Amino acid sequence: MRAAISNAVGNVSLAVQSFTLLFLPSAQTRWLGRTVAEKYSEQSEVDEHRRQAVAGPRPAQTRLLERYLKPGARVVDIGCAVGRFCFTVHDRGHRVIGVDLAEPMVREAAGLARERHASIAFGAMDAQALALRDGSFDAALMLGSVLSHVPGRRGRLSTLREAHRVLTPGGTLLIETQSRASHLRHRAFFAAMTWVRRALRAAGRDPAWEVGDRFGVEVSGAGPGTRVYFHMYAPDELDADLREAGFEPRSVETALYLMRWVATKR
Repeated sequence: MRAAISNAVGNVSLAVQSFTLLFLPSAQTRWLGRTVAEKYSEQSEVDEHRRQAVAGPRPAQTRLLERYLKPGARVVDIGCAVGRFCFTVHDRGHRVIGVDLAEPMVREAAGLARERHASIAFGAMDAQALALRDGSFDAALMLGSVLSHVPGRRGRLSTLREAHRVLTPGGTLLIETQSRASHLRHRAFFAAMTWVRRALRAAGRDPAWEVGDRFGVEVSGAGPGTRVYFHMYAPDELDADLREAGFEPRSVETALYLMRWVATKR
């Protein structure tokens, strides 16, 4: 009972925080991206992602990789953490590189690769500015809450365009990201956010905080820690962003909290 009350209070607190951030001017939202680097540099997060890397992908994720990666594909895992998908892709005969914003994740991934004698290169890179050549990969992965951690639609479009840039013509992008259409409580909360945003704009104020933006503390399952920014997409919103970035998207599963999409580079 005490745990249930504590969880309810925590959920209300996060909802209120997410709601009040709607009123922040753009000059005060630059720190949102820093919350991501800070969150995923925590040792508890690194330990949790190592556990996930050792355990491997969930069955649905494995099926996604098996279905859409062509034999011998050159793959870049954007937001690789400790290499949960990299090792599976490598073990299936693909050539893979893993990149992540958080250097502690990259160091742990490289150490795990040495332990497994896996020839996988890992590097610390910003998904909006990949230090990779144009058209050098057949497939790109953004699985498990990667795109959602990029603040602002402009930033998310920049991330998608970078994935587009490093793919070969006809290359494949596999995405998982949080869906705000996946549950009634999400739909209700963001409907309220939409009305507040409209009211603010009618009053002559254009807030930087976007509908779909929120904070969380247990995105990865590592437990409470630093609050971290993430954006919950609506399915039609993600479809539009993928098309604007130069992809031909196709939804695989949109009813889940982590909806899955496949997009082909046009």
